[in-house]
Amino acid sequence: MDEEEFATADATALAGSVRDGAVSATELVDLAAAAMERLNPLINAVTYECLDQARAESRGELSGPFAGVPILLKDLGAAVAGHPDHQGNPTLAAAGRRHQGDSWLVQRLRAAGFLVVGRTNVPELGLCSDSQNAAFGVTRNPWHLARTPSGSSGGSAAAVSSGMVPLAHGNDGGGSIRMPAAQCGLVGHKASRGLVSDGPGEADSLFGHAVQGFLTRSVRDTAAVLDLVAGPGVGDPVVAPRRRPSLVEALGETAPLRVGYVAQTPEASAWSVDPAVAVAVHETVGVLRGLGHEVVESHPGVMFDPTYWERWFDLLSPAVALAVEDLEETARGTDGTEWHDVVTEHWARRGREISAADHTRALLWLDRFRRDMATWWADGFDVLLSPVTVQLPLELGSFWSYPEGVVDSVHMLQFTPQFNSTGAPAVSVPATWTDEGLPVGVQLAGRYGEDHVVLRLAAQLEAARPWAHRYPARSSVGVPAERRPGPGAEHAYQGPFRSRSPEEVAQR
Repeated sequence: MDEEEFATADATALAGSVRDGAVSATELVDLAAAAMERLNPLINAVTYECLDQARAESRGELSGPFAGVPILLKDLGAAVAGHPDHQGNPTLAAAGRRHQGDSWLVQRLRAAGFLVVGRTNVPELGLCSDSQNAAFGVTRNPWHLARTPSGSSGGSAAAVSSGMVPLAHGNDGGGSIRMPAAQCGLVGHKASRGLVSDGPGEADSLFGHAVQGFLTRSVRDTAAVLDLVAGPGVGDPVVAPRRRPSLVEALGETAPLRVGYVAQTPEASAWSVDPAVAVAVHETVGVLRGLGHEVVESHPGVMFDPTYWERWFDLLSPAVALAVEDLEETARGTDGTEWHDVVTEHWARRGREISAADHTRALLWLDRFRRDMATWWADGFDVLLSPVTVQLPLELGSFWSYPEGVVDSVHMLQFTPQFNSTGAPAVSVPATWTDEGLPVGVQLAGRYGEDHVVLRLAAQLEAARPWAHRYPARSSVGVPAERRPGPGAEHAYQGPFRSRSPEEVAQR
């Protein structure tokens, strides 16, 4: 198998090649290593490698449907004993913090035969629609090196899109899987709340908003891996219904669906959808109608309630304030200086201002919001088609280039966080590429627990408008020398950070 075959194959195909004896597990690890060595200096997607361990494991007895397939894990969640737990933060990196045990997700991935080859870059604490930090620098979009792969699973998306591995772990608390997938030409599925366990180290992350998942090259990979890792762990607070025992088998279902769509934000919104993104939605409407589905312009009436973003921010920001307190405690074990990004400070400041009563009020409001959103599906719709992001991939450093940028990094999330709040499944799939060669994804969202419905519709779109033949090395804006960053500036952090001196930390 040559590097191009490896760069374009999905995990299912690679696993089949190992079973057939066409390639060995060790050869796959070596191909991943070669791709990482060649591409990571350009893209900066991988912050930690464990290739020697992966090679050693590849020579042992492997079992499971994905035996021998290399995978990368995001440096946020997916704990592996001994792996770094730095989360894009200089204080945690300086302290050398490590995971103490394996998460159930990782245990299930290993049981499926995957070989972990490293970890990927994130924005600090996963709080920005970008993937850069003061600890490890800037991750670049493989389709255009001057642009971001989005975030917070941007390192994982860039690694898969560029051909380093066929799939990578991500997680999603407001769009952090779907947005990088949309802007890197991949499949990114946010599972129903409680479908994949966060245990044993975590329970219901960010009050149920954050879920574990994957960035993949094909819908069949997404379905197959979820089949293997889904299911509750002991003591999980929420368990999603499994309305189909096999997501892979559900991909073959063909019954017509009733699909609503929305291509633009309301006129009252401060954000409008880029014309190229709106065109991708309208083109997808035509494809779905051609496939025999009923498609009408409709969406949940409360989806763009302006109160929603305030309540969402009120609910999640205290968790960031707590994380900053933990950073201060960690700083006392290093040189006494605590570092964090201004985006982190923006979230933490809001979190410190929220009273217990206000936080409870936000929880109650979101309960009503969840019910109001669900009413639209109860009225007979199966899927909602929409944009994933309002914009095409932004130029690197965009959120720090103007005064309102940090606030906008939160408010630009117009189509994705609602499904974190409701716990409903949503998947981003490639729809088209712009004339400049930038990927554009669309989102398919479904009824809670009906992951099989959105994935089988995604599979139909994949069959109707294939994307597997596309990858950045074949693109005029991918990795040619003329697009590489200048010497000495390859991955310089482009955003401001804040530091607290030992004295300030002690005072707090």
